[in-house]
Amino acid sequence: MERFGIHGHLAALLVRPWRHPSRATRRFLRKTSLSVLSGIAFSIFPIQNTIAQSAEQQVKAAFLYHFCSYVQWPGAAPFHADTTVVVGVAGSRKTARFLEKNLQSKRTGRCNLQVQPVKPNDDLKDIHILYVTHDGGFSLKDFRALERNPPVLTITEEPYMPNGSIINFVVLNDYVRFQVSNSRAGETGLKLSSQLLSVAVHVN
Repeated sequence: MERFGIHGHLAALLVRPWRHPSRATRRFLRKTSLSVLSGIAFSIFPIQNTIAQSAEQQVKAAFLYHFCSYVQWPGAAPFHADTTVVVGVAGSRKTARFLEKNLQSKRTGRCNLQVQPVKPNDDLKDIHILYVTHDGGFSLKDFRALERNPPVLTITEEPYMPNGSIINFVVLNDYVRFQVSNSRAGETGLKLSSQLLSVAVHVN
């Protein structure tokens, strides 16, 4: 759980993901990919026609990629490279396809990620992480299965921390950051690493 330092994988993402770099920087980036997350290359600076929204999605996907390394699910043995963590995505088809492309079957060293589209009437019994995006037309309150407080890591992207969310992505001064509800995590039986809490912009 505490294996990575604050200046490791998560801290590496706390950079400006979509401010246009100088011409010299763009030339450099065309030759050298910025690599984050232990060799998984997410190019987080926009180059030429890369739009801000895509860059934001890449950073969020990179965070998702490593969150399972900082969360302990109740009753679960420590995750290893062959452990499958199912990420339920409640979002647009475009977002779901993007996450499938960037996360499907990716290994973090502790788990193997599997992306699965979900809808509010699903029981979520096989879901470890529920990611409700702003472009899907859903909110956490639409998922009745969450009323039973299942051990699901709920992730949202709202201007303010919504009820029931454990991690909420926000954009502050061009940085993708996240808020954490440690109290909500405790209600569901999830244990969050102190290192995850230390890089959150707000914890309650």
